[in-house]
Amino acid sequence: MTPLRDSSRDAASFWTIAASLLLHALFISLAVVVSYRTFAPPDKPVEISMPVRIVQEPGLPDTEKIGSAPEALDEPPPLEHSLEPESGFKAIESVRETIDHTEVRKAPKEAITLAKRKKQPLKVEPPKEPPKAEAKKKEEDPAAFLEKRMAALRKEVEKRKNDLGTQGSRQASGNQGNSAEAGRGEEELSRWLALVKQRSQAYFSVIGERPDLNQVTVIGIKISDSGALIDASIHTSSGDRQFDQSAMQAVRQASPYPPPSPEVKERIKQAGGLALRFTSRGIQ
Repeated sequence: MTPLRDSSRDAASFWTIAASLLLHALFISLAVVVSYRTFAPPDKPVEISMPVRIVQEPGLPDTEKIGSAPEALDEPPPLEHSLEPESGFKAIESVRETIDHTEVRKAPKEAITLAKRKKQPLKVEPPKEPPKAEAKKKEEDPAAFLEKRMAALRKEVEKRKNDLGTQGSRQASGNQGNSAEAGRGEEELSRWLALVKQRSQAYFSVIGERPDLNQVTVIGIKISDSGALIDASIHTSSGDRQFDQSAMQAVRQASPYPPPSPEVKERIKQAGGLALRFTSRGIQ
């Protein structure tokens, strides 16, 4: 049983291989035939001829037509483009590119000139006639005119007298007010100076058994608004050092002084400053 099975298997494989080879041979032959028919050159080349017409620009003048009679122009022979057997489509594309590159100039548009607007002339109004002069007033009577003038002058004189009288009374009252104010300022300054001298005298003493009655020392002082001593200096020396030092010591020890009022400060400013006169008999 085994040898028969082996022989049958060998026969089946043989026929299978043979059928496969036959099918491959048929496919190869079919592919060769198809490729030959596809890539085989045509029997005769195809020629395509297209005439090209020259277009002249309509806007430009023709010199030959102006100078002489028109002549018949020979049409150029049509351009023939032969297609090579190897590429028919390339020939068609080249003809298409030739047509596309042909320039056709457009006729220039005529310039449209706009008429300038005319300016309307200005209306000149005729000069107006000057108004007629008014009728002259009737001349007045000289006597009446003189009477009116004299009355006006009398009124003016009376008015000026009244003005002068009013101004004089005002000036007199102003002077009286100023005098009263000045008197009050002087009185207030005298009272304040008396207090300053009294306070300084309390700290002033003459050194020596027989003082010189002719000794005089002048001390300049500056007092603040609160009455404190700001500065003190010797304006005039007595020649005696001890006497000068005694006067300076009295001024410094007497501080603070009574506060000066604004009127007193103004008076001191007008006088050029404040100074105390020390003598052997006291402060003057």
